[in-house]
Amino acid sequence: MALASAYGVKPAYFSTSLAGFTRPTQFARYVQLKLMPKATEPFKPLQVLLIQSKQRRLFFWRRSLLEASMSDILLEICAGSVTSCLAAQEGGAHRVEFCDNLLEGGTTPSYGQIAVARERLWIGLNVIIRPRGGDFLYTDLEYEVMQRDIIACKKLGVDGVVIGILTANGYVDIPRCKALVELASPMQVTFHRAFDVAQNPLKALEDVIATGCNRLLSSGQAATALEGAALLKTLQTAAGERLIVMPGAGVRSNNIAELVASTGCTEFHTSARLPFASQMRYCNPNVQMGIPGQDEYALIETNSELVKEIIAKASI
Repeated sequence: MALASAYGVKPAYFSTSLAGFTRPTQFARYVQLKLMPKATEPFKPLQVLLIQSKQRRLFFWRRSLLEASMSDILLEICAGSVTSCLAAQEGGAHRVEFCDNLLEGGTTPSYGQIAVARERLWIGLNVIIRPRGGDFLYTDLEYEVMQRDIIACKKLGVDGVVIGILTANGYVDIPRCKALVELASPMQVTFHRAFDVAQNPLKALEDVIATGCNRLLSSGQAATALEGAALLKTLQTAAGERLIVMPGAGVRSNNIAELVASTGCTEFHTSARLPFASQMRYCNPNVQMGIPGQDEYALIETNSELVKEIIAKASI
C-alpha cells in the first residue's frame, strides 16, 4: 500500500475494475489512463513492479484480488469500432474481439484502429485476422496478408488473435492454422465461426485442438447459439480442459442465463449493439454509398448499459 501511495495512487483504486485484467500491461494502462489521466510522463508501474522484489509483491497481491473478483462467467464483446471497444470496457466486459465490417462477418481492422484501441484499453484485446468477407478458403496471397497482420498485432501488444481457415472440402486447414498459431505466440488464439460451416463438428473440434488454438467461438453450427446449445454442450464436454468453447451468435440478456445452464460454458460472445442516429444535419437521399437498403445515417455501436445488463443476467 505504501508503494501505491508512492506512485500517487490511492490504494482503494487498485480494487476497481479488476475483472478485465489478464496481463500486467493491462493493469499499467488502467492506472495510467483511468487514475492519472493528466500525467505528462509515460507511467509504466508494472515494469518497475516486476524488477524489484518488494514491488513485485504488490503485483501478486493485485493478481490475487483479480482472481478473487472475477465472475464465473466471462463476457467477450465483438466490437466493430474503437468506440464500441471503449463502450465494452465501460460496461464491464472482460475482453473484446475487435473487427471491422461486421456486416460481412468481420474483417481485420486497420493498423491505426488497432493501435488506438490498444492504447485506450486495459481489458483484453483480441483482433480478428480475416482479410475479406465470404468463405474461409484463402489464396497464398491472402494467407500472406494474414501473417503480416498477426505480426503487426504482436508488435502493437495485442493480447490475442482470432483466425479460421478451411480446406475446399470444408475441413479445418490444420497446417496453415497451426503455422498461424505458432507465429502468433505468445498471444492467445481463438478459432472463429469458420467452424460453424465446417464438416463433421466433432472431427472439426479435434482439428482445432490440433492447431494449438486456445479457444473456439461457435454457435453450435446453428443460426444462433441458443438453437445450437445441444451441440455446444457436446463440444464443451468433448473439449474438456484442452480448449475453451465460447458460444456466440444471438447471445442476449434475455437468453444468456439459459445458455449458461444448457451449455455448461463459462465464456460468451456478443456484440451488445444498439443503433443511434448520425449527427449529420444534411443527408442526401439520392446517393447510396453502401449496401442497398442499409440506413447509412444510423450508426450501430456497442452499448455499455446493455453490456452491464448481459453480465448481470449471466450471473443470476
